[in-house]
Amino acid sequence: MKKILSEKVVLEEKLNMNQLINLHTYEKSYNGSIYILANHEVTPLGDLPRLVTFSLLTSTNCEIHFIVEGQKPNQALEDITTFLTPDTYHIAN
Repeated sequence: MKKILSEKVVLEEKLNMNQLINLHTYEKSYNGSIYILANHEVTPLGDLPRLVTFSLLTSTNCEIHFIVEGQKPNQALEDITTFLTPDTYHIAN
């Protein structure tokens, strides 16, 4: 059964290209869909050109939501945060 779960994260720095590619690759292998919601815009992690554009247009201390739809969304959210280095983000309350 598919579930939907989200987590709010504050990016203290812009995502670098390595992080974007890792997120994109993870989404491609995930049994479901993963999105970023920021600035009233939804960006699918599976769409690399839009993901790169998203990263270029975000500012530091940007609040985003990772939205996961699929099997085991809790595990997917944990996996996603491993692609972010500890000094570039923090989980928002």
